[in-house]
Amino acid sequence: MSYTNKTKEKKISKEKLLKWIDIIASRKYQSTEVKKFVKSVCKNHKENLFRFIENMEIDSTNNRAERGLRHPVIIRKISSRSRSEKGAEITGKLLSVLQTAKLQNKDYINFMNNLLQTTK
Repeated sequence: MSYTNKTKEKKISKEKLLKWIDIIASRKYQSTEVKKFVKSVCKNHKENLFRFIENMEIDSTNNRAERGLRHPVIIRKISSRSRSEKGAEITGKLLSVLQTAKLQNKDYINFMNNLLQTTK
């Protein structure tokens, strides 16, 4: 299998990508945190890094996730952040539920009503 980089129109094989991950994992890092991160990602999750090559339904970037977070970040910025940890937690949960409704193309009000009725 191979991946075509849309910006460079260059095919890159999964084997070559995995080889690059091995090179990154074998480097020496001064920071303990960086070393732990690299070990976790490059060694423990290596096979998961390039699932998008074999499954065309998986996006090769995190753009969709970034776009999904855009509105909550704007809300947080406009509202001068939450005033408490509990407020931040509740806001995060509500925004998560609303984003789920949006991704499922459902009406927010009906979605919330159904959710509240089923959790009683």
